[in-house]
Amino acid sequence: MQFKHFTEGEPAMKRLIFSCAVVSLLWACNRTHLSPYFGHATREAFASQVIDAGPSLAKRPDPGLDPEEAAIIAESYRNSLSPPKSQAARAPVVFVTDEPASSGPRGVVPKPKGD
Repeated sequence: MQFKHFTEGEPAMKRLIFSCAVVSLLWACNRTHLSPYFGHATREAFASQVIDAGPSLAKRPDPGLDPEEAAIIAESYRNSLSPPKSQAARAPVVFVTDEPASSGPRGVVPKPKGD
């Protein structure tokens, strides 16, 4: 296996290309070419959308929830997590016991007698 040997000019060329790339990136991030009024129209447009900025700047405590509203929200959250009643009735039930199964193939749980 042969290794590529750099000629004497290659490392200098790579350094030149890298330094040009760094300088161009730094120049592109420079904001001195922008006008001092850059973004002024946008800030004015957003400021004009607020009817009265005074009340929005004042800090108000959060009103919180009353107990009834909190109970309704908690109940709807619990209901959203549980499956619908029709699906819950069809869900298979698995019984795990310490006793070995007396009949039937191994790994099959017999159906409860009440169903």
